[in-house]
Amino acid sequence: MTMVKYETPTIHMPVLRDEVIAALNLQPEGVYADVTLGTGGHFQAIAARLSPKAFLIGLDADPMAIDYVRNNIRINIPHQLFNQNFAELERVCYRLGRLELDGVLFDLGLSSFALEDTRRGFFLFKRWAARYAF
Repeated sequence: MTMVKYETPTIHMPVLRDEVIAALNLQPEGVYADVTLGTGGHFQAIAARLSPKAFLIGLDADPMAIDYVRNNIRINIPHQLFNQNFAELERVCYRLGRLELDGVLFDLGLSSFALEDTRRGFFLFKRWAARYAF
């Protein structure tokens, strides 16, 4: 089986990407979910290591993250993106008829992408009063 590498740039390089991918113990034809999609760095890295018979599910509570990945990250295996909180994973899997997953990635934390963009509601790096709204 030949794996194709996907080299679409992302605006955020995930921390410990290779270690995270290794810990997932990916099976070439597996079903995986990245439930904190962000700008798609991990999603893209997972896809690059799977065959066209695999399936990827991407979730993010932030609609801008879904739009970014949909418009900027090239994924050439079957996948579906959802603007949902990770708490909705079971419901999403049920809708897709994918009741068993081979692995799930939860990359919990804040994105510097979100913190640096004042339109996002996080005013930490500017000269305004702090405001936290997501």
